[in-house]
Amino acid sequence: MWNDKTVLLKSELGKSAIAQRLPVLPVRLRPVLILVDGKRSVGELTRLLESLGGASALQELVSLGMVDQPVPSAVSATELDQPVVEAVGDALPFTEYVRVLVAFFGRELGPNGQILVLQMGAAPDMRSLKPLIERGLDNLKYFKGPAAVAEFKATLGQQAPRA
Repeated sequence: MWNDKTVLLKSELGKSAIAQRLPVLPVRLRPVLILVDGKRSVGELTRLLESLGGASALQELVSLGMVDQPVPSAVSATELDQPVVEAVGDALPFTEYVRVLVAFFGRELGPNGQILVLQMGAAPDMRSLKPLIERGLDNLKYFKGPAAVAEFKATLGQQAPRA
């Protein structure tokens, strides 16, 4: 199974269940699935979810296909510590820019930005992506303050595709 240091991730089905409120997800498991964010360990989740079933609730999500097989925390920590952007000031290709935005807003906004991140990932072009970025910046300002928005504009904002 897993140990207390293992980090769990939402599956694509789990992400859809949260975003679209799919009936396949029992109501009592919704808050459990929301807390599975790819950052918290099983031990931390079990403590947070004690009143909702703890490890058995997590196991139920795995059996429903809402949570992917466990990922060792060392892999997840390495991925989370990677810099979002390598070279500041250079425009990125659209698909790479979307990938960077999804990683950035997913990390900065956490569960609060989950639907926004899904919408960004599905944006077909910059025209569709721009209003989502603005909404993300509004959320970033609310949760992290104006300095975080200024930092975004000075780094990732400068790397937006020109087209």
